[in-house]
Amino acid sequence: MSVRSDDSSDSPLSESNIRRQPRSPSMLSPVGDPTRYSVAVDDDEDETNDDIDFPASPVPYVLANQDLHDTSWQNYDHDLADSPRLRMESDLNAPLLNRNQNTRARLNGLNYLNFATYLVNVFVSYEIGFRGLFSLLPTRVDVFLEFQTLITPAKWAYGLWAPILVFEAFFAIAQLLPNYRARPIIQQGTGYFFFWTCLVQTAWTLFFAFERFIFSFVAGLCALLCMAGLLASQHYYRVRGRRSLVEYVLFRFPFYLHCGWLIMCSVVQFSILFRYLTSNVGVQLAADVVALGAMLPAATYFLTGQPSGPDFVIPLVIIWSYIGIALPLHNPNDTLLAIYDHSDIVAVRDSAYFFACTVGLMLIPRVVIWVFQEFCTINVVELDDASAGV
Repeated sequence: MSVRSDDSSDSPLSESNIRRQPRSPSMLSPVGDPTRYSVAVDDDEDETNDDIDFPASPVPYVLANQDLHDTSWQNYDHDLADSPRLRMESDLNAPLLNRNQNTRARLNGLNYLNFATYLVNVFVSYEIGFRGLFSLLPTRVDVFLEFQTLITPAKWAYGLWAPILVFEAFFAIAQLLPNYRARPIIQQGTGYFFFWTCLVQTAWTLFFAFERFIFSFVAGLCALLCMAGLLASQHYYRVRGRRSLVEYVLFRFPFYLHCGWLIMCSVVQFSILFRYLTSNVGVQLAADVVALGAMLPAATYFLTGQPSGPDFVIPLVIIWSYIGIALPLHNPNDTLLAIYDHSDIVAVRDSAYFFACTVGLMLIPRVVIWVFQEFCTINVVELDDASAGV
């Protein structure tokens, strides 16, 4: 690999020639902002340095003999007019730093915090949310059914929480492993968002169990915003180029699933809040209709509006939610029949099916297009003469 520099000297490339920009601190990461890093490139096209290896690492590593004030080297930036003579398939926004291959990235506080957060989340979700804290408190499902509305999903729909905990266990374990612990998608992308989401969700579980619905609704919205912030942060720090299926399954899929579940819970909480605050059936019915339609824009955004392209997990969770809402309304219980007219129940049921079909009709062509783009296209890279000679 040949490396460029403004220096016209013929001195061979050495470790002391590698420079990096000063690190910009990030409040969401103990590592820093990876967009401030770049790789130094040598100007001398006649020399080759095959005996020197430059492994990439997302962890800052500074050699003791580095002079950060030396200006004879300039960093290559990917948005310059001249293209590099050798392109790498790694993320150009990720730090490409000189680092000894024998030195592994160490676990830091964020890795330990993510793992501890997951354990606390499992305890809260299972022991308090599912079992009611040794039967001292009502479970989530008990409260949902006690304050049932027209958009309360069937009991089986809440089983989505089980795969969420399973896939988040994969995340919690994988982010401790040497190959993943220091990746930008963990250190910068996930940051402290997972911690804040689970912390606020714990507060929501307690408020909901004690039937403090105003506080639980606010806490549910805050948890949803934290999870949406996590997904947006991961998109910003994602590795560009060819996508890694393993990285998606371990570090992104669990949070898309979690976000979809939070969307469903938030709209149901909205409906329960009006059931709790007022006995006016018309207001309750209006709240049910508004909450039912609120999930449609979310599905539309993740199918058509995401800068990173469509994602199918949240739309599928929303379809799951609509079906879970509609099916119980075929045989409504005595509580709903005592509050709502039969025509109102049928209207909400049919609306849920309509919204589910709408999301499905948007989903199917997007899936077909994605399959053709991923598996039926060839990426062509055009090289200039200088690039061809490398």
